[in-house]
Amino acid sequence: MRDRPRKSFALTLSLVLHLAPLGWALISFAPELDFELEFELQEVELIDPDQLQGGQPKPPEPVAVPAPPPPAPSTPPAPGPKPEPPKPAPEPEKPASDHDLGKRHSEAAALGPTNSTFYGLLVPKKIRKLSFADKALDIMAPLPDFAYLVGGGGFDALRDFDHIVIASPDIRDVRQTFLAVDYKIPRAEVQRAIERAAARNDESVEWIEENGIVRGNPTPLDASERDLDPRFFMLLEDGIAVYIRPEFVAHVLAAESGDTKTAGNYVANLTKLRKFAAKVPTAGLQVVLKDLRSAVKKSKLPFPMPDTIELTAEADEDPELLLRLSFVDLVDAKTFELWWNTKMRDAIPTAARMVVGGTLDQLELSRDGTEVQLWSRFDSKQTTMLLGIIADQTAKYFKQSPEEIEALRRERKENWAKRKNGKLPPSVLGGVPAGGPAADDAGGDADDEPAETPAKAPEQPSADDAPPSDSPPQPEPPAG
Repeated sequence: MRDRPRKSFALTLSLVLHLAPLGWALISFAPELDFELEFELQEVELIDPDQLQGGQPKPPEPVAVPAPPPPAPSTPPAPGPKPEPPKPAPEPEKPASDHDLGKRHSEAAALGPTNSTFYGLLVPKKIRKLSFADKALDIMAPLPDFAYLVGGGGFDALRDFDHIVIASPDIRDVRQTFLAVDYKIPRAEVQRAIERAAARNDESVEWIEENGIVRGNPTPLDASERDLDPRFFMLLEDGIAVYIRPEFVAHVLAAESGDTKTAGNYVANLTKLRKFAAKVPTAGLQVVLKDLRSAVKKSKLPFPMPDTIELTAEADEDPELLLRLSFVDLVDAKTFELWWNTKMRDAIPTAARMVVGGTLDQLELSRDGTEVQLWSRFDSKQTTMLLGIIADQTAKYFKQSPEEIEALRRERKENWAKRKNGKLPPSVLGGVPAGGPAADDAGGDADDEPAETPAKAPEQPSADDAPPSDSPPQPEPPAG
């Protein structure tokens, strides 16, 4: 049965069944009649009229379902203020080899005779305005040459010189000591100051000029006395003065140079003193001790003696300090490293441990093969304390009492005050013998203040008030 006939039949049958109770109710209220009803069901087939026409109905056109509207574009929320990125953690200190002072070896040893075992390069130009500059001078004060020239001659080592070189095979033997300075005052004034120092030591100086170089050897006034110090002062034309043994005079006069390692090669380097000092540009002090294994026969050290010790200190209020130790073999270097890490602190006396123990703990040790480096940065108070300790030990080494060191310090300050803080030359201190080099040959640096000198003397430099100049003083004509 097709769909439509089936639905029609079902509708008819449903209608009959729903009306049957109603009919039954009507019958039940009616008078009782005696009759009999018979129903005969007959199948009826319903025919679709569309079939009679011979066509199929067109399927209903599909209703277009409207597409849902596209979702509204999502608008990103307005960016709020970005939180500050976390600050990076402070980087740990780099090992000593990466610090400024650890990048290059000192070349101070190239500025003195090759037979020396001690070399020192002090740069007053860089440290003269630091708070602990006077303490650095206290370290040099016990040296006999320092007392002779600074105390006797009236020089101010911090302000009259830009560079000071000291070298010696035996620093306690004054006759073996080599001294070189890069001076700021005129050459004639240097001569007069040397004459003043010689006069205070009962000596006189006879100056000789040769090849533009003026030289003189202080000798005793009493000809019968033996000249215990044969060294010569030699004043070069480019603002360099040296105090040198007689066997090296010929090298200076000839200005020997070249690649051959001779005793006089350092003379050529002296004329480049400023360049050599600039190779470690931040350093205010460089000290080199070399060939120690052969120079020191016996050692009471609890570790092997290094063959070379190099100390470099930065010219800064809070300076870096680097101590470089070079050993002859790897075993010695490792032995020192082990001693430092495990026994160094116990080796310090109890009384000294309270003073320097914490300072020594700051030193960072690193080793590269046979070379050991100890590096630290100290503040100005620590630096002053360390320089004071070194100065005390230097005084003991040269057998000078604290009272003698204090007297030298007081004399330096008094002389500088008499020179009106550098406006006057050392010759105003008096004590210069008659007939010395003429003061009217003196000149000054262009960037220094005028000097308050007698009418015959030109203006003199003020080394304290003016910034130091990198250019050397102009050469002066030899004194007549």
